[in-house]
Amino acid sequence: MDNKGVATAVGSGRVIVTGSIQDPVSLKIFQVSTVLTVVPQLTGITISPASAQIAKGTAQQFTATAKYNDGTSPDPDPRPRHHGPGWYQGGVSVFE
Repeated sequence: MDNKGVATAVGSGRVIVTGSIQDPVSLKIFQVSTVLTVVPQLTGITISPASAQIAKGTAQQFTATAKYNDGTSPDPDPRPRHHGPGWYQGGVSVFE
């Protein structure tokens, strides 16, 4: 936190930010706090295997791995949602 109140994230997590000021007449100190949460940002995703060939009627397991700027790689979740890797098909439908 700089002297102008600008916080720069250096890692993921939560921190309590507190500001205070003293009234020059009464000398009473006023203080307020808030919680700042820094979430990791997605930097990339890989799918393994990178390519595959399978015969009709057979199956192939794929694994998606997300990489975040804090070095974490959470387990993939196949349910569609707005965060975390999931499975979506594009182009011609060749699998179910």
